[in-house]
Amino acid sequence: MAPLIHRYPITALIGDYVRSAFGFFLTLAPMTQLPVSSVGFMILLPLTLLFAWLGWNTVQRHRSRVFTDAQNVRVEPSGAALAWSGLESIDLSYFSTRADRRHGWMQLSLRSGRTKVQVDSRISGFADIVGQAVSVARERALRIDAATQANFEAMGLSEVIAPPDYTEETARR
Repeated sequence: MAPLIHRYPITALIGDYVRSAFGFFLTLAPMTQLPVSSVGFMILLPLTLLFAWLGWNTVQRHRSRVFTDAQNVRVEPSGAALAWSGLESIDLSYFSTRADRRHGWMQLSLRSGRTKVQVDSRISGFADIVGQAVSVARERALRIDAATQANFEAMGLSEVIAPPDYTEETARR
């Protein structure tokens, strides 16, 4: 089987680009007008660096490609690679952007030894990556925590084997 290539489309990242650029220039402009030893400069400098870091992370995410096949999941250009046969843990987290929990994104974290691969739901083929990870987790009888199980169910993957202590009440926590 040829590897599937997953990427983050520009449409999914444009908001991150805009927010980081806006914050960077909003803090950089006044900072350049202040003396280096001023309190205002010392407050704006870490904020400017934070927005620059967020922008850099967005560029890195945009450049990244996730390759999946029957044996591996690999992220380029970072070089992080994980053999499905060595998968030790799987977590699917949901991050809400609103109080009503209707809007947000999911993040899949896969671990094998010291290797960690993370992808968020904005990547093309996210459901396919999660589905493949779930199949491997089921084959390997990995322990799935209640929150991850609830997120699998939210994606329509209710066939995942729940841990022995899993109940509907623990899923709501």
